[in-house]
Amino acid sequence: MKFGQQLLSEFNQDWGLEAYVGYKHLKDILREIRDGAKQVDVFFVELATDLQRVNLFVKKQELSLYDMVRILRDTSIDKVEKKYIFECYNTCKAIHKYQELNKLCFEKIIKKFHKRMGLRDKKKKDEAEEGEEPMFTREQQRDLRHRCDDFLEDVEDAYFQNPERVDLAKTMQDLELVYAERFSHGDEILAGEVLEKVWSIDHRNQSRIIDYTEAHYYKEKLRKREAHYACRILCGSTNRTLARNVSRCLGHRSLCNAKVKTFANGECNLQVLDNIRGDDVFVFQSTSFTDEVSLAHAQMELLLLIHTCRLASAARITAVMPYMAYQSRKQPMTAFAQMIKKMGCDRILTVDLLAGQIQGFFESTPVDNVKVLMEFVKYFTEKFEGKVDDYASQVCVVSPRSTAVDRAKEMADELGCGLATVIRRRKEEEDESPDGEGGKLSWKFKEVQI
Repeated sequence: MKFGQQLLSEFNQDWGLEAYVGYKHLKDILREIRDGAKQVDVFFVELATDLQRVNLFVKKQELSLYDMVRILRDTSIDKVEKKYIFECYNTCKAIHKYQELNKLCFEKIIKKFHKRMGLRDKKKKDEAEEGEEPMFTREQQRDLRHRCDDFLEDVEDAYFQNPERVDLAKTMQDLELVYAERFSHGDEILAGEVLEKVWSIDHRNQSRIIDYTEAHYYKEKLRKREAHYACRILCGSTNRTLARNVSRCLGHRSLCNAKVKTFANGECNLQVLDNIRGDDVFVFQSTSFTDEVSLAHAQMELLLLIHTCRLASAARITAVMPYMAYQSRKQPMTAFAQMIKKMGCDRILTVDLLAGQIQGFFESTPVDNVKVLMEFVKYFTEKFEGKVDDYASQVCVVSPRSTAVDRAKEMADELGCGLATVIRRRKEEEDESPDGEGGKLSWKFKEVQI
């Protein structure tokens, strides 16, 4: 990841990007340097101005931190709250991260200055053609190197060698000691782990741009192409809220501009208004009925969206179906899988298939079956906190049918509770009634989750 993207990904949103070094502005000044020392002087003046500005900002944050720590020290140890310790520790870490990011920014821009002025590679300059005149003489280049080294030393002195600065490392160590004495029976290692865990989930420490090499669909043979791809999100009439939430998590301003229209006779017309040529397109559409559309209409929308993206020369098309219909019906499932394949879908992403064998219907099209078991376990654990003492005797997971027994068993094992299943009797073609109807299934004093 380039540093410009790293800065946009890691800057503290509470403080704003304007509180950091003007990396883009300094790069623009570098591009304008053609010849003469006057433009170079302007560049170094801007560097010094940015260094002074970030130093003043750090001092302001350190004063705020000093007041917080002073209040903590004046508070009796038995009255100290976890939340306040966490706030002080996270502020320390945020200031330290701010310093490190600005220091890296200065180093990167000086490195670009070396490259621009031809100061980085002496051999290349020595081997240059006689007809080419360098921008600066050897003596001027030597002076520029000394000037750059002096500036980096000023950065180091201002951030890490200045005795007037708050010792962030010592402050964090003191906070660990306070937390250990108050909440972890003197265990400093445990206190440090807890505080680091709290900092890791703090919004000020969350990266907002993921490097493409860490993406799920990254492939070694497509590395060069993946570096410049654009991720697009399309959605039909279903799952619009999910698509918008995913788009926000990825940092997109909006969904891909698509027009979905239904005629009076029920036919649908789809138009993708944005240019998606060569892009990685994710089509969000569940094959389920809603108040607005029927099951058949939702399926047709999905097929037309995929086909439209293929005709628009999308590089890869992934169908995201949180719910897939016809999983328990062989013939409809086979037909649906063949239609998805013929439309040109490259990959399918769905949630909790009834059985893993369903993936075989799609033949050569890869299917990602995302399991949400641990999300449910986390939800029920938080819901029952303080209400359930013994999961084995007070909670039971019930499978509504035989095909869901394996998933119910996994959930019961994670929760450490009981397991039950419902046996269905098929009386007619569309009528299924479970044994135990009329009160035969009795789980007295138990929380039953189906």
